[in-house]
Amino acid sequence: MPSATSGKDIVIRNIRVAKKHIILTFFNREKIQISKEAYLADYLYKGKTISETEIKKLLAITASSTLLSYALALLSKKPYTEAEIVEKLKKKGSDEQSTALIIAKIKSSNLINDKLFTQNLVAYDSGRNYGKNKIIRRLKNRGIKEEILNTLVFPLEDEQKKAEQLLPKLVNRYVSLAFKNQKRRVYQALIAHGFSHEIARQVSNCLKSDSKETERAKLLKDYQILEKRYARKYNGYELRQRIFRFLVNKGYEYQDIKKVMEDITNENDC
Repeated sequence: MPSATSGKDIVIRNIRVAKKHIILTFFNREKIQISKEAYLADYLYKGKTISETEIKKLLAITASSTLLSYALALLSKKPYTEAEIVEKLKKKGSDEQSTALIIAKIKSSNLINDKLFTQNLVAYDSGRNYGKNKIIRRLKNRGIKEEILNTLVFPLEDEQKKAEQLLPKLVNRYVSLAFKNQKRRVYQALIAHGFSHEIARQVSNCLKSDSKETERAKLLKDYQILEKRYARKYNGYELRQRIFRFLVNKGYEYQDIKKVMEDITNENDC
């Protein structure tokens, strides 16, 4: 910043208007760059003597204008919450007072509206069949305050309906698994999607078990894959034990595994 050792040192020598800012040159050949908002906030002209205090004010207005433009540029691309804009301004070096003024200005234009943001996100996430818990987590992660979160209502029948709509997709995802394991994975997926344990339990209990033929076909297929994998390293009793343990962990019933392995052994003996 220009020195104030003499009046001459802070006399404006030249004013140049650039595309996005104004450049002030002083007689000591030092320069400062200010925003158009700062330029319009004071009466500046060639030959005017200005104090260090006035220069600081011009630079402060410039910094605030730059930060405001940055915030507006962010909001022109996608919605943000108040907390997110505050955090981004802090990372740009904005102090608490400047941040508060910028946020107030943006909110006065309704460019930040956490209540509206919350309504839109709840509607969007509900359309994706997300449950209450996941929606609340996402809102908290975006900085929505508790006073807004406490106004939200998630009717039980709506939660149940969303979980039921999600069920076919989850069943298809885990269709190759043994029924017991499939049911467990569906339950876990419903919890991950934000549904309560009670709703996840009720909906996963709606799964219909495979026919004995289908379950046996899955079991036989997994057995053949495992036998091919483990036969390279094991044989005899150890091979059978490793296959057996793996199939149990995949959710197949003990008696079903035993029967398939006995049938295969008998076929191989023939």
